[in-house]
Amino acid sequence: MCDRRWLHGVNTAIELVRRGLSVVLLEGRRIGWGASGRNGGQLIRGIGHEVSGFARYVGQEGVAYLQRAGIESVEVVGRRVQEDGIDCDLRWGFCELANTPAQYAAFQAEQQSLEGLGYRHQTRLYGPQQMHEVVASKVYAGGLLDMGSGHLHPLDLVQGEARLAASLGCRCSSTARCSNWCMAPPCRCAARAAACGPAAWCWRAMRTWTTWSHA
Repeated sequence: MCDRRWLHGVNTAIELVRRGLSVVLLEGRRIGWGASGRNGGQLIRGIGHEVSGFARYVGQEGVAYLQRAGIESVEVVGRRVQEDGIDCDLRWGFCELANTPAQYAAFQAEQQSLEGLGYRHQTRLYGPQQMHEVVASKVYAGGLLDMGSGHLHPLDLVQGEARLAASLGCRCSSTARCSNWCMAPPCRCAARAAACGPAAWCWRAMRTWTTWSHA
């Protein structure tokens, strides 16, 4: 297996190595050089936007699945940081702020929805008169505190995960920049067929002497 998108790739590598597979990770620059190490570090439940609009495509069961996935993804990171001792300055607690009374009312519905999903973490609603406990501003109409979301140092996280992957036996290369990729036909060599399977992804690195395969 070969991958270069670090937050996704390195976590996939860790899971595969722990299942006994041989894994290679490629990176054209330094580990965490791009968005994986330069993002804001918010560790917040959800998938980035409201999912109820997907009901027409995936049904209510599909929406519930997306909601649970947005919760579990945060918990996966939290467990990895704790269990594997990754020092990335993780701090729990996030308060979403309402600019209007309508947004605050939506927070109330969101809290009830989380309870219905069996959300295990503390949540608390802050009304307009309580917002001084959260932020030194009087412009907000309220807030929803979520102790199951938080903030961390993204570069420390991805580099810590890369070190973990390497310690487990994953081979990591930060000098193998890929210029193109192609869908490979079934491997013709019996040995490679056993290793790669019938539909391998082949990545041709800029080093002309190297071709990496993603099974």
